[in-house]
Amino acid sequence: MTTTYSPNYLNYILKAEIMGFLEDYEVEIAESYDEAQSIFIDALRPLWEAQMRVNEEVEENYSANVGTSAVVAASDLVTSVMSLLVPVFMRPQRFLDGLPEEALDQMPNQHVNYNLSQLTNIPMPLLMPTQFGDDGSVTSVFDMVVEGEDGGPKTTEWAVPAILSLAERGVELPEQLCLLVTPDGLI
Repeated sequence: MTTTYSPNYLNYILKAEIMGFLEDYEVEIAESYDEAQSIFIDALRPLWEAQMRVNEEVEENYSANVGTSAVVAASDLVTSVMSLLVPVFMRPQRFLDGLPEEALDQMPNQHVNYNLSQLTNIPMPLLMPTQFGDDGSVTSVFDMVVEGEDGGPKTTEWAVPAILSLAERGVELPEQLCLLVTPDGLI
C-alpha cells in the first residue's frame, strides 16, 4: 500500500533532496559560478553590442521614412527578442518595461546554469530551480510540487527533470515522488 503525502510535504522532500545532493558541490559551485557567468557574457556581449548598433542605425536612418516601417519593425523585433538573452544589468530600460519579474533574467540564468553544469558535472535540472549564495550553498529552491485543482500533487516545470536527474544518480526518492513522473494509468 502506498502512503499518501500532501503536495506541501512532497515539495519539501524534493527540495531537501536537491539541497542535500548539491551540498557535496558547494565548493565547486562557488569556484565555478563566476567563470560560468563570464563564459556566457563573453560570448553574448559582442553579438548584443552589434545588434544594438544596428538597431540604433536603423532607427536613425529609417524610422522617419514613409514606407520603410518593415525595416524598423524587423530590427525592433530582433532586438527585443535578443534582449531576453541579455542580463538585466546590460539591458536598456525600454527592454525591461512590461516584462514580469520572473522573466527578467530567466534566459541568461539558463545559459549560466548550463555553463555551470558543464564546469562541475552537476546535472542542469538540479541547477535550474536553485539559487546559490557566494559560498556555493543553496539559498533557495523554486517550488517543485504544488496542489493541483483536485487537491493532489501537481509538478511544476522544474520537478520532473529534477526527479529524473536525482533518480539517474541513485538517489532514493519516495514512491509518490517517482509516481509524479509516471504517465497516468501505467502503474
